[in-house]
Amino acid sequence: YFIFAGGMITGCSMILFSFAGNTYVVLLAVALLGIAHAMSLSSQTTLLAETHLVETLGMGTGMGVFRFWERVGNVAGPFIMAALIAGWNYQQAVVIFGAGIIISSLIYLLLLRKTGVRNETTTANK
Repeated sequence: YFIFAGGMITGCSMILFSFAGNTYVVLLAVALLGIAHAMSLSSQTTLLAETHLVETLGMGTGMGVFRFWERVGNVAGPFIMAALIAGWNYQQAVVIFGAGIIISSLIYLLLLRKTGVRNETTTANK
């Protein structure tokens, strides 16, 4: 759930730009992005280790695939943002991107609940 929370904080911090684009809002948004990143990054690796695919392929291969797609996202993000800025102004583009992150986080939460998550209680009972 830390991944979901990190995504929601990220999206909300970007939507702050719809209220004002001044220095204080940017400072708050950057601080919130740092908190969100700290919450979700380590949780992603932990969740990855618990997936059936990684248990089947092995941690090295699973992490390799994860890192590949993470890099694809790191490259695609700026291109998506550039396309949004080309169509709207910078402030609107950041808000649209933030809304997309919130929608993605909600979809993640729905999928997480649908597939079920192993937690310490169920793992300890095995």
